[in-house]
Amino acid sequence: MHYLTIEGAKIPSRFLQVHKQTEVDTAGYDAGAEILYDFFRSELQKYLVPGLHPTGQRIIETCLRGGSVEEYLEIIPMDYQYTFSNSDDMH
Repeated sequence: MHYLTIEGAKIPSRFLQVHKQTEVDTAGYDAGAEILYDFFRSELQKYLVPGLHPTGQRIIETCLRGGSVEEYLEIIPMDYQYTFSNSDDMH
């Protein structure tokens, strides 16, 4: 079994690939993504206020226009490192 370790917690890879879970499938994944996007689009507008940090403003504006992962990475580069491990590595 493969897993991802985040802050010492082991997360099985099956939880990281939700669209491959038979209970969810791609259609369920897409529907859930749309629900989350609608929620954030409706909630974030109220945080666009004078004095908001420019990075926060860029993040919110990117979300409101349906920005891509690449656009978010331009705003906040993801420099952290993670690894997938095999449970056989534990022995």
